[in-house]
Parts: sequence; structure tokens; C-alpha cells
Amino acid sequence: RSECGAGGAVMVRASSVAVSLVLVLLLVLGVSASPSNAATDSASCSFFAVDGQSTVTGNIVTQAAGGICTGDVSLAGLRNNQQYQLCVHEYGDLSNLGSQIGGTVATFDDPSGKLASFTSSPSGTVTASAIPFAIATSGENSVVGRSLALHLPPATGSSPCTGQQVTQCVLGSSFVQGAPSPPLNPNSECSVDNEPAGAAGYNMASAGSYSSKNTQAICVMQPTANYGQQVSGTVFLAQASRHVVVKSLISTTQAYYNQDHGFHIHMFGDQTNPSGTSAGGHFRIPGEVHKLPPYSGRHLGDMGNVAVNSEGVACFSGAFFPLDINASPMNNSIIGRSVVLHLGKDVGESCQPWGGAGPRMATCVIGYMNPATDPASLLCPPSTVDSSVIMPLGSVLVILAFVVPTIFLVVECRKGKGSRAGQGGGVPRMQSRGGNSSFGGEMGRRFMERMD
Repeated sequence: RSECGAGGAVMVRASSVAVSLVLVLLLVLGVSASPSNAATDSASCSFFAVDGQSTVTGNIVTQAAGGICTGDVSLAGLRNNQQYQLCVHEYGDLSNLGSQIGGTVATFDDPSGKLASFTSSPSGTVTASAIPFAIATSGENSVVGRSLALHLPPATGSSPCTGQQVTQCVLGSSFVQGAPSPPLNPNSECSVDNEPAGAAGYNMASAGSYSSKNTQAICVMQPTANYGQQVSGTVFLAQASRHVVVKSLISTTQAYYNQDHGFHIHMFGDQTNPSGTSAGGHFRIPGEVHKLPPYSGRHLGDMGNVAVNSEGVACFSGAFFPLDINASPMNNSIIGRSVVLHLGKDVGESCQPWGGAGPRMATCVIGYMNPATDPASLLCPPSTVDSSVIMPLGSVLVILAFVVPTIFLVVECRKGKGSRAGQGGGVPRMQSRGGNSSFGGEMGRRFMERMD
């Protein structure tokens, strides 16, 4: 019982347990819910042309059913009548023009990582449906958050996937239909970014056990159809205890100087729609509504706004709870989801359901970062970052659950010592409104004796 004595020990036990139970109950109610699951297991990977590097555009969309995964391929901008190999790579890191995607990852039937081979048409296109893919996009072996790369055939006698790399993309969770969208605010500007009908569903495609080994993720912004060459940027995400630190450097053309832009994590890592709408709505769990940080109860993906300065640069930093990089798929993992930059400012909860931030200027799929990538080379110097550490109610409750009982322990121990010294170790005495009286009176003494 330490030095608290009988009465002090009982007081500490009763007070600490009661306070801890209340705080834990509030914590569970506030932050423990997870996205509801649907039967869909679909992932997608989108290729974009890069000036001077690649002319390839198009999408690969996978579907899994009954343990069998197939892929639909639609690509353009390839060499005419050229053979290609599609391979799985370790990292979903498209920084430095995709040179950071790492080595290949073995598929279920090919240790080289080769997923498929195909030959382009005379016009440089590939269109194929239901190609067998020996990969998983959910469960512990999922490749969501990694990258797919197109390679030219290897040299004679060399292993597959060792030929020249042509282009690459990050595999993310695909858009799925789900529950209807929340009702719109009658105010017209609130409906500008209404998510596609029903895009509140949850895709089973998600990161696998590999995520437990990673604490860093990266997302390289790609302009949507109407904003080509007008915006670029990189988002860096790092696991830190029970929250994720998000930092970004975004650059825009002069038309967007000195403006705030909504900045959110969205439900799906899907870039198949050129306007960005296939990213779905904000990443969220049932019962949450849109709010600006640091308010609790907001969408998990609500990160507020980035402020573009007079030089066209936005530097952002924040810590967001309870997001995870290395969470299990059914929790709050952000791997394979997307980050979206909006044209307008997010005005918060007055504009439901998405803050009225307007069209999507740029999107990116969150993938595993190569440990060799140096975030400092991709982000703003620390002195220029607009920092905001977000600690919602859940974080506060966790801290209080430990701090409050400790305070009770210290206080009651001191009272117990004083009581023992003056009364032979009996029940502590406290000051009541009516003057000095034994704590709890006779009833309290008997109750505490029974507890003891």
C-alpha cells in the first residue's frame, strides 16, 4: 500500500479508478470508431506524363474476389509495338522523378516481382481486361502503398524487371460506392466540392503488415485536369507515437499568390478521374462532421488550409491525431489514401459537408517513403514553416487519464501521512463547509472499512 496508510490507500484506489474509468469511457466514445467495411476490394494506379521523362498516361485498376486478383489496363503514350513488363516495387515514393521506388517485391508466383507482360499496339496503346495479377490488395500481404513500374524488356539472360524503367505510379485504394453523401448546406458555395454520389463507402483494399515496419510516407502532388503546370508539391508524413506529423511544400503560379487553400486527406487513393473527384470525400469515420483543426469530432482528414505567400509558396506543418501510418488496415491508416489541395479556402463547419473549399487543384496517393529519401531536401526550411500542432480531445483525455490519478495519489498520500501522525493512522480528515469533520462521516468510515 506504499506509505499512504489504510484510509489513504482506499481513497486513492476509489478516486483513481473512478476518474480513469470516466476518461477512458470518453476516449472510447470520442476516438475509437473505425470506418465501416464494405465487400469491395479494389485498388488503382495512375500514370502521368512527365516533361522530358515519360509520355505514358493511363490507369491500372485491380479487383479482388474469391482470393483472385485481376487487373484492367488502359495506357497510352507508349512506344509503338513495344513489349513491356509491369513490376511491383517496394516503395510508393515518386520523389526525384520516381528513382526512389526501390527494388522489386516478389509476387505470389514470381520472385522477380513481375506482374504482367504486354505489347503495345501500332498506335502506342494497351487496353486489356481481367489480366490475372498474383498480388493482394488487402490483408497482411497487400501491396497498397507500393508502386507499379513499367519496364522495357531486360537484356538477354537478365532477370525480369531489370530493363529500363519507363514510368511508375503508386497503388492506392480505389473509389467505391457507399452510403449517400451528407445533405448539403443551402448556401451555394458549400456544394462546390460535393463529393461524387455515394462516395462514403470503405474499400477493403488497404495497407498490409509491411506498414508496421514503416514510419514514414510520402505523397507527390499531381495537378488535376484544369490546373496543369499551375501547382506542384510534396507532402511528407511521419509516424510519431499516436499521431502523424504532416509537412508539405507546395508551389503555385501567380494566379494563386496570397491565398488560402483547403488541404485534406481524402478517402481513396484514386486518381483515375482527371478532375480529382475519384479521391472521394474526406477521410472520416461515422459520426464525424467537417470542422477546422483543432476541434475534435472533425473528419480524420480535416487538416485545414495551406497559405500560399506572395512568392507562390506554401509551407505547412501539423500533427494530427489519431491518424496512423503503421496501423492495421481496419484502424486509421492513411497508406493508400490521398491528399487533396483545393482551389478555395476551407471555411470550416459553417459550410457542410466539406468546408466549401471548391474544386480540386491537385491530388496525390500516399505511399511508403524510401528511407534514402531526404525530407529536408523536399520541404521548406524550419524557419519558414507555418506550424500548427493539433491535439484534439482524444489526446487530452489520454494525458489526463495518467495525470489526474497521479495528482490524487500525491495529495492523498500527504493527507494520509498527516492523519496517521495526528490520529494514529485513522481516516484522513478534511475541511467541510460546516467546519472540521471526519471525511465522509460515520457512513464514509464504514464504507472505507468494507472496501479495505
